[in-house]
Amino acid sequence: MRRKYNRNRKGKFARKHPVITFMKWSLIVWGVLLVFASTEWFMEKVNEVYVKANIEQYDPSELEVVYTEEELQEKPKPKYPCMYDDIEQLIICYSILNRANTEIALNVAWCESRYQEKVVNSIEASGVFQFLTEGSTKFLNRWGDPLPNSWKNLGCTGDPLNKHNNIDCATKVMASGGYMHWDCYKKIYLGWKI
Repeated sequence: MRRKYNRNRKGKFARKHPVITFMKWSLIVWGVLLVFASTEWFMEKVNEVYVKANIEQYDPSELEVVYTEEELQEKPKPKYPCMYDDIEQLIICYSILNRANTEIALNVAWCESRYQEKVVNSIEASGVFQFLTEGSTKFLNRWGDPLPNSWKNLGCTGDPLNKHNNIDCATKVMASGGYMHWDCYKKIYLGWKI
């Protein structure tokens, strides 16, 4: 005997439940709407309506004035992105800003200058990170070659005795992997005896 899949007990065709039918058709309709809504034309129309509605609701008198024109002229923008007086805080700030290793930067600066801004050593290496400057080129290295002007060669700008310029440039060099420029890095982290 064959099974009667589509018939009920009385032999009549069974109707599908109305909730299932409604769900099936609502899914189809929502799918079509979703495909239509993702078209570029529809998105442009929605944006137009949204922008018009926001422009109509915009009231300039509701904006709060924080600074007057005179106050803005009196307060110039800060010259440097990190505004600290403390050298250690500056090194941390510029290390984060330039994505350099903060611990290495702090240790190298302490070894090079003990966090002193205006220090110049016997071969005219200058500043917190002791960059070799134009004056350093008159000295010779152990092979008899003149020392390089690393401040210029590494693309540093400004005054090497300015703590902001010095630390900013050093952390940029470190962020690009140029740790080997500093003898203190070689001593502390590589165990070199220099």
